[in-house]
Amino acid sequence: MNSQSSILAPELIDIILDFLYDDYATLKNCILTCTSWIPTCRLHLFDTVHLTEKTLKLFWTLLQTSPHLGPYVKFL
Repeated sequence: MNSQSSILAPELIDIILDFLYDDYATLKNCILTCTSWIPTCRLHLFDTVHLTEKTLKLFWTLLQTSPHLGPYVKFL
């Protein structure tokens, strides 16, 4: 679906996605639904990152392969 064929205004879609801020599984599915939803979903998915010894290396690799995701992280 592109933004030209959307029934809802982008502002309403953002409100709906904001409501899902803590439902990570749904946000991941929303990213796959529409490219215009990606920034809002990433904002919530990467806002707070909890790292453990195991996930630190995975997160570092993610940032190296996708450096554009770094600015979404607000709390580490």
